[in-house]
Amino acid sequence: MDAISQNREDTAPTVPALRLKERLTYEFGPLVAFFIGNQVGGIFVGTGIFMGATVLALLANFLRERRLPVTPLASTLVVLAFGGASLLAEEAWIIMVRPSVMNGFYALVLLGGLIAGRLVLRAVMHRSLVLSSDRAWRVLTRRAIAYLTLLVILNEITWRYFPVDVWVAFKTFAVLPMNLAFIAAQVPFVRRHRAASPAPGDDPAPR
Repeated sequence: MDAISQNREDTAPTVPALRLKERLTYEFGPLVAFFIGNQVGGIFVGTGIFMGATVLALLANFLRERRLPVTPLASTLVVLAFGGASLLAEEAWIIMVRPSVMNGFYALVLLGGLIAGRLVLRAVMHRSLVLSSDRAWRVLTRRAIAYLTLLVILNEITWRYFPVDVWVAFKTFAVLPMNLAFIAAQVPFVRRHRAASPAPGDDPAPR
């Protein structure tokens, strides 16, 4: 695991992989297109537009970085799979349950890693974040699992018990701000436990 040198510590990102403009472009743009499409033509029109906008956002990301990051690519493939199935079956619930399936899958992967003694979150984020101990990574992983589980619960409640338009508004205007708020809430913890050049065997207990 690469250590952050002292002369880079002040400029290193305190939140891993948080490239705000790119995240807003990739995530919020297609969601706004989805919301407008739903308002104009209903959930299936919105779904088709959402699929197209997601592909365009991935293409824009590729043209900017000259590579296809794994997470956006995987998310796009899932959107196309669930969106296509929803349109073919003419069943709105298929696209609406997609966030529950994705977030539940991520939570289970992280939880399974903890049970197996593997820090999956560290493996994913090691290029952008170095924490001072395995305990800190476990704390951050448990927080991520709890938050992902909360998203699953909220999505299930919203699509099952509220009108489609309410779910679309929730997905468009609530989830991304919640994600950013969760990330921001982790900044103090990350700052306390970010490693500069940890000494061998150093394993301070997270507060």
